[in-house]
Amino acid sequence: MAITNTGIVERTITGVNDGSELFPDNTTSTATNTGIVERSVTGVNESELWLDSESTSSVTNTGIVERSITGVNESDPMFPNNTISNIINLAGNLIAALIEAFKTRISTDSGTLDNEVGLDAIDDTAYLTMLPNAYKEGTLYSILPEDGTGDFDVVRGSSATRLNAGGIIETITGANTPRIDYTSGSPVLLIEPQSTNLATFSEDFTSWGKSGSPVLSNNQPSPDGENNAYLFENPSSGDRLQESLGILPAGTYAQSIFVKYKDGDVRMNFKNNSFGGSNVFLITSSGVVAETPNANRHVENYGNGWFRISITYTANGTSGTFIQLFGDLGTPKDGFYIFGAQLEEQAHTTSYISTSGAIATRLEDTISVDLTSFSLSSITETIDGVEQTPITSIPSTYTIPQGNINKIVMI
Repeated sequence: MAITNTGIVERTITGVNDGSELFPDNTTSTATNTGIVERSVTGVNESELWLDSESTSSVTNTGIVERSITGVNESDPMFPNNTISNIINLAGNLIAALIEAFKTRISTDSGTLDNEVGLDAIDDTAYLTMLPNAYKEGTLYSILPEDGTGDFDVVRGSSATRLNAGGIIETITGANTPRIDYTSGSPVLLIEPQSTNLATFSEDFTSWGKSGSPVLSNNQPSPDGENNAYLFENPSSGDRLQESLGILPAGTYAQSIFVKYKDGDVRMNFKNNSFGGSNVFLITSSGVVAETPNANRHVENYGNGWFRISITYTANGTSGTFIQLFGDLGTPKDGFYIFGAQLEEQAHTTSYISTSGAIATRLEDTISVDLTSFSLSSITETIDGVEQTPITSIPSTYTIPQGNINKIVMI
């Protein structure tokens, strides 16, 4: 008996001298699997249900095995006495083949393989699987289906930034290029709304107004890998920088800035007159925290010693708005590094938008796939590490929601 194919094998069995319907006396059956078999059987001299005495069976393929079972001297229909059965699990072979095919397809298409995180644990029974692994301008690749019919279309219309795997704020210049972001430490697909940085000088703090005698020294290493951060030193508690923004429309705003410890603990105030009160943050050798934490004060660790602090507030639409950055409120006075101020009409900060004398806008990300030719029963999204309730009403065009996307699986 010979089984030869190129499809899926779910079981691989070796039996010797089995006195049963599955492996009769003097039968030798060997299945060697490296591939996929559905079932294709040719029998010689068969007088039993599966293999006759004196029969030889071999299975040769190049696919996957889902089960691994070993039985010895088991008195049951599957494993009779004196039977040795080995079902070898070679599921990894198919996954490895899928990964290699995926990498080859990306390379052939002149795409970028950003990482391979999660590829070795995909569910190969899914119809469509997207992980934040690979892209090119206009395309976000899905590992399944293998022929690329499940790849996503990407539209943004402007450049945008991300935190790359090296902890550097990188500008993605391709207008329709998706962003794989590492702010959380692991890759996520970053999808954001349109936003505008209203702080017209996000990096050149010498263009801000000054009160007291703050000292600014530029040419410092910054989160974007350049030497364009500033050392902010403060001879007295009243020393501050300030950027006036006029009267902003009523609404919710988020202001943020990157800070880094230098060589002494610092108490600094990141204030906005529309917000009211003080917003003191502690910059220490062990990190940055809000002195009095609340829901409107936030700290994100960007790596390499840099932290992004932010506050959210509601503007009344009638008062003039200005950002104030007070120096060290403690004694003795110590300096700290600053980079990348941002003010945006959002309920929370979004990715950094650089400005140099005028406001700047990052357009909305829209990432979608046409499902009209697919037969699907559910779509499961994993966002910020949380698997969402499956979508069972399948749209003709599926658009990935905004947020930090870990995985999309369709079955």
